[in-house]
Amino acid sequence: MRRARIEAALWGGFLFLLTSWPNPPSIRADGFPLDKLTHFLLYAVQALLLYRAVAWNGRARRTLSRVLAIVGTMALWGMLDETHQEWIPGRQMDSGDLFADVSGAAVGALVAGIAGRRSLSF
Repeated sequence: MRRARIEAALWGGFLFLLTSWPNPPSIRADGFPLDKLTHFLLYAVQALLLYRAVAWNGRARRTLSRVLAIVGTMALWGMLDETHQEWIPGRQMDSGDLFADVSGAAVGALVAGIAGRRSLSF
């Protein structure tokens, strides 16, 4: 449990550093906004790590409650992160990024929940 908490905290710090980077390069491929995919993946990993890091008493049927709590936390984190970017040169708030963040968090938490139900070690 301790290792999972350290991993989640380090990943969260990494996310904060990424979003504090002034004037980041644009990441697009043939018009496809890779930044949205990047947001999705980064937040999916964070949700998965948080799921592993947070102790949750109860039976396996409480998995949905745990997933919803993680997604709600990540949604709040995403809103705060987008607001924080308003003060970073070359960055701005983007509702599309927030949508990608929350979508990624939902997928990450669901994957962690499904994997956790199948494996006692997760």
